[in-house]
Amino acid sequence: MYLSKALLSIEAQKQSDWEVIVVDNASTDGSMEMVKKTFPWVRTIANKENMGFAAGNNVGIRVAKGQYIMLMNSDAELYVNFPLTEILEYMDVHKDVGIVSPKVVLRDGSLDNACHRGEPSPWNALTYYSGLERMFGYTPLLNRIVGGYHQTWKSHNTIHDIDACTAAAIIVRATAIDEVGLLDEQFFMYGEDLDWCLRFKKGGWRIVFYPHVHVLHHKNKSGIARDDDHPEKHRIKKRTHAHFFDTMVLFYDKHYLSAYPRVVQALVHGGIRVIQRLKGA
Repeated sequence: MYLSKALLSIEAQKQSDWEVIVVDNASTDGSMEMVKKTFPWVRTIANKENMGFAAGNNVGIRVAKGQYIMLMNSDAELYVNFPLTEILEYMDVHKDVGIVSPKVVLRDGSLDNACHRGEPSPWNALTYYSGLERMFGYTPLLNRIVGGYHQTWKSHNTIHDIDACTAAAIIVRATAIDEVGLLDEQFFMYGEDLDWCLRFKKGGWRIVFYPHVHVLHHKNKSGIARDDDHPEKHRIKKRTHAHFFDTMVLFYDKHYLSAYPRVVQALVHGGIRVIQRLKGA
């Protein structure tokens, strides 16, 4: 069970003043029983229904007492030789930093690109989904034109500012959350982290990529990329695909609707639905 691996990795680094909270979104796999039995130092909160990613995380954020709050997926693991305290010390010094993303890596050792993102503006989204970023995103000069979705011109080995990152593993300043607000619960699944990051930037907070601390992400173990054959899991996959594309529409309407002509809205909405149909969602 990936949740057990995640908690074991936290236990290996845990400081005496750390508070660890697991919020369960009405799971039926015995997760809560396992946590209570095996990890008695973890505070558990069981929701009566699946509230979605944003709302579920907000439950934990509201009760957390720390100066810094880390969101971490149940399918992520900390590396014992990459102490999180290094990021906390960095944030202690850099008071204008609201969010820090560690270097999130996949099981094959490659970067989880979601941890190093640009703003998903209509142009950046177009260059990404059209394949232009994949073809030319690492070509000098062109990368600044077509590589904005993942800011491909920036090194993955240096500390620097980014526009957005994945909430699979991020550290957030609590006082910044007080100013910016919690995750937007309109986003049931997907996009809530991008929305949060954009709100932090608009609020004057920096978002930093910190590659000297790594987190392993066992990506695609739930939700949109489940690869098993159980009928119920096929239904889950179909629903999560629908959430993914609905989120794209919601994000555009929330952040860009008033900034672009109506024809752009029609093109964006139409393009999203075309991609959705092509993917059979």
